[in-house]
Amino acid sequence: MYGEEHHIMWEREWLEGKISREEAMKRAGGVEDIVALLKSGEAASDFDVKTYVPKAVAWEMLEEKILADKKSKTITMPRRYWITGIAASFILAIGALFLLYPSNQQIFDTATAESNTINLPNGSAVYLNANSTISYSEKTWSEERKVSLQGEAFFQVTKGNRFVVSTEYGSVEVLGTSFNVRVRNQRLEVSCKTGKVRVSSPDNSSSQVITPGLIVVAKAGVVGEPEEIDVDQVDNWRNGEYDFEAVLLTEVLEEFARQFDIELTYDKTDPEIKDRVYNGYFSNTNLNEAIQLICNPMGLKYNIDESTVTIYSKP
Repeated sequence: MYGEEHHIMWEREWLEGKISREEAMKRAGGVEDIVALLKSGEAASDFDVKTYVPKAVAWEMLEEKILADKKSKTITMPRRYWITGIAASFILAIGALFLLYPSNQQIFDTATAESNTINLPNGSAVYLNANSTISYSEKTWSEERKVSLQGEAFFQVTKGNRFVVSTEYGSVEVLGTSFNVRVRNQRLEVSCKTGKVRVSSPDNSSSQVITPGLIVVAKAGVVGEPEEIDVDQVDNWRNGEYDFEAVLLTEVLEEFARQFDIELTYDKTDPEIKDRVYNGYFSNTNLNEAIQLICNPMGLKYNIDESTVTIYSKP
């Protein structure tokens, strides 16, 4: 990044006609210099400029603004005023560019006890589970099919160029396949139903390729070894059924509360609850039946009071 003096020199020489537009553009460097110039003006100290703005277009709009405002009589002004004037001109130019080039960011989310199906531009489909969010740029979709995910979703991806699911704990890359991605409890969990997917850590230092019937977990920057899973259970949640194999009971209870939109309370220090592992399933169609399927095999008691479920170990 160049300093303020750098901008003052090339801007002044260009405005005074001492150098050509081409030379000024060359000495200006990139959009970063435009940002620095904008921030040097008092009225633009908090102005934010996206790096994708075409510099040539900004220059053309700035020149049109200067020509329109140019007076027959030249008035000498202190440096701080003509710098602020230049910055204001750039603000007008860049603001117009924002209207011409919107980001077109598409965002979809679901609430507790809600699921949704989102159809992507290329015909791929995303089945979004409760308390989940996906987003993608419609503007850049034809160049790179990239989706950001928080929560859980099942993807059916049509064949084409690279498709990437980006999460806080790693990414998933495919060409054409179906797979489930779950981002909960500070970890990424990916299971493959058809095709082949690559799961990578955020810094790409660790990765695994999985095929149908395999599941892999990424946490703390490391992608673990693939394990087998019943391929028919990969996306059972789409039918309201939740299967668990050697899953912490506390995580099962979190999913239960998420699916039924209820308040769940229990003693988080009770080893009969916090240290237990659960094997089983429940359906999100019947609350009473679901809580029985969770608690009875574990020897736990429960109480349902309107929208609150309390769980406790037997005396």
